[in-house]
Amino acid sequence: MRSDDAPLSNELGRALREARESAHWGVRELARRVGVTPSLISAWELGHRTPKPLDVAGILGALGVVGTEKARILYLALAAELEKFGNKFSDG
Repeated sequence: MRSDDAPLSNELGRALREARESAHWGVRELARRVGVTPSLISAWELGHRTPKPLDVAGILGALGVVGTEKARILYLALAAELEKFGNKFSDG
């Protein structure tokens, strides 16, 4: 579950890592299959960067994530994008 002090990008990153590990793929294999660098996958999983929802959809497709788990992770991706977008307006 989500902690109020943890950004959604951290929760999204954890969900992506869990999905990758459930598929028994390493970071390099996933990066190769979705066409990004392993360091970018790591940054997403650690919550240092936030993937766009379209990138998340590609990752989930590559990993074969379906059903409610796919919907849950996509929801996190959309919410993290909105959170990031909202922070741009609240900072200025």
